[in-house]
Amino acid sequence: MTRWEVIVKYLGYVLLFNALFFYISASISFFFHENSLTPLLYSAVVCTILGSFPLIFVEKIDEVNFREGMVISVFGWILTCFVGAVPYFMWGGEFTFTNALFESVSGYTTTGATILKDVEALTKGLLFWRASTHFIGGVGIILFVLLILPSATGTRSSIYNSELSGLSKLNFKMRTRQIARVIAVVYLSLIIIEIALLWVLGMNFFDAICHAFATVATGGFQPKT
Repeated sequence: MTRWEVIVKYLGYVLLFNALFFYISASISFFFHENSLTPLLYSAVVCTILGSFPLIFVEKIDEVNFREGMVISVFGWILTCFVGAVPYFMWGGEFTFTNALFESVSGYTTTGATILKDVEALTKGLLFWRASTHFIGGVGIILFVLLILPSATGTRSSIYNSELSGLSKLNFKMRTRQIARVIAVVYLSLIIIEIALLWVLGMNFFDAICHAFATVATGGFQPKT
């Protein structure tokens, strides 16, 4: 039996994770007095509100079964891609709804294909959001699966039980945290190192961040045409 309240609760985490990067992008637009502030801030607030309700009203969950885990993973990707298209579509320019969704999917899947003829027509806030979709897609879903999907009380998710030996199942939650920590540290270290190198070698700091987000995630969204 699939408990939809469990699925909705974890999809709330997905929305809040995206909201964090929306707020950062909106802050950049605010700092540079850009017309992308409203679309980005609107996206951030909507994600925060919709993501918070399930966390408030759905009771604590002790276990996520295999079917629920699969549904969360699939709908998490779909929801993220549609949410990521909102600021593009609201901002306009070359972004019809179809183009905005294409750009969003391409970003999160780190494919790197784009509909844009003139990348530099985008504001810095949107350029940062565009690069952030690579950052999120490159490691965010992995960390989400490793840290959020397993039970908060230590009950092992059956999605993992089917893949692990009996010995490796011991103290499994600690192991997932260790794996997630290693992935996060390596991923963030590579990004920080690349940002530093590009900056030292003459690239401006903003472009260095966007380039690092794109290349470490093996995508292709750059801030230049």
